[in-house]
Amino acid sequence: MRKTFTAQAGRIVRRGFTLTELLLVIIIIAILAAMTMTVQRSAMQSTRRERTIATIRKIDAALTSAYEKYQYRKPDVSYFIGETEDLLSRSARGGEAFRAMAPSERRLTVYHWVLVRLRRPPWLEWNERSFYTVDGEQTIDNQFAPYILRTIMLRELLLCDFPDSLEEVSYEPLMNNSPVHLAYRKHYEQLEQTAANAPDGDISADLLYLVVMNTSPETRGTFLDRETADTNSNGIPEFIDGWGNPIRFIRWAPAVPESNRQPTLTEGIRVKRYRQLRRYDLAGLELSDSNGADYADDAFYSETAGSYPVSDYDFLTYFEDYYPGLLDISADPFDPMGSLNGWLLTPLIYSAGPDRKYGLGISTYFNSPFEDAVEFKIGLGDWEGDGQGNTYSRDNITNHNLE
Repeated sequence: MRKTFTAQAGRIVRRGFTLTELLLVIIIIAILAAMTMTVQRSAMQSTRRERTIATIRKIDAALTSAYEKYQYRKPDVSYFIGETEDLLSRSARGGEAFRAMAPSERRLTVYHWVLVRLRRPPWLEWNERSFYTVDGEQTIDNQFAPYILRTIMLRELLLCDFPDSLEEVSYEPLMNNSPVHLAYRKHYEQLEQTAANAPDGDISADLLYLVVMNTSPETRGTFLDRETADTNSNGIPEFIDGWGNPIRFIRWAPAVPESNRQPTLTEGIRVKRYRQLRRYDLAGLELSDSNGADYADDAFYSETAGSYPVSDYDFLTYFEDYYPGLLDISADPFDPMGSLNGWLLTPLIYSAGPDRKYGLGISTYFNSPFEDAVEFKIGLGDWEGDGQGNTYSRDNITNHNLE
């Protein structure tokens, strides 16, 4: 209350605040409250983001450690080798001529025909392009067969032991089922329930939990209770992000924009073409010297040279000058000979982020252990660099874009 002295009355008169003054005070309080709420909301979002990053880091460390162990695995291919060698010894195509071969030549021939026998979609097209024509005539030197067979078998192991879809849990592998793969099948009904209720990908969150929990006892002890929850009530927990949504994964992710794990889409195309031509060259096949139009695409433009290659021979001969260091960043430890493609076999672990929408588009071909997938890309982030991109996935937090 205010005090006002009046001379006439000789007394003090008390009066209240005006309406304008009260409104001004209310507005100030509202502004301060809004500022406080904004700061609190920002701090809460930051805390949720940091919590998500911490969880993804731990999952990534567990999977990376497990993946590294597979680099040194020697898949047992003795069954395929022995059976194929026996068939060649008794067949009209092999027979006496096969038995008369030198041991080294016979071994390479066996590897080649193991690959022919394993022909099945979706890697049939790749195999035909690399090893034999539609008529069955060999087109590429057999020296790559052992490396490609080992790579194929390693991918089979990874598919069985790190499944990211229901189809892969029920997949019948080329080799005997691994104990880990059989363990996943015990959860088939629960996973089937998840796939039916959430066909957009939550099943990979269930499988990610099962995969990580199978890595080692030490790994299991690193996760806090708040980092897991059974969000779909099927009896299998999931790792959750700071917003309470399941963290999903893709076993290997060929092309992701702004990734610190993978070459770019353009770089992958270049490496794929280089390795393809390298195989042709080593096999003694003639490379084209008049197909400059094939290299007019910007994917083959060289900033170093300031020009485009003008032929297969030009591209292959000057590859490292045109694109220095590209082979180093695309060297896949699972495929040291570069027998398959231009991508590293590495997982993508991803949270929906603050908007709680994954917005991730992927190709079903990624379920294959053989598909090179250079033509495919994951719909994550801004592919065109125009600031638009995928609205829902651009705020996703992944192990490919951690600070």
